[in-house]
Amino acid sequence: MTMHKISFKERSDTQDLLWLELELPSRENPKVGHMRATMLSRFLMDNGIDFGNYPPVWFDEKKWMYCFTRSSAGTFVYANDNGEWYDLNNLFNLLNIESEE
Repeated sequence: MTMHKISFKERSDTQDLLWLELELPSRENPKVGHMRATMLSRFLMDNGIDFGNYPPVWFDEKKWMYCFTRSSAGTFVYANDNGEWYDLNNLFNLLNIESEE
């Protein structure tokens, strides 16, 4: 079983962040990269992340990197470190959850 990294970080500016990271597939099996991106996209969509026609995460075989969508306009970033930070406060707002402070 492959472990994927999920970690939390609290920054001094009181922004609580969630790190989601995917392991790159072997060069012989790019389908694994697509599968992992699809699984994480489903998880994010099930938890309120919606970018319209764009998946939250996808795998680019040419650059051999995961890509994380940033907006419903389709803007995205290449994950040079295989992951992305998500602002927990924004996630709570998307999910209509009140954070306890």
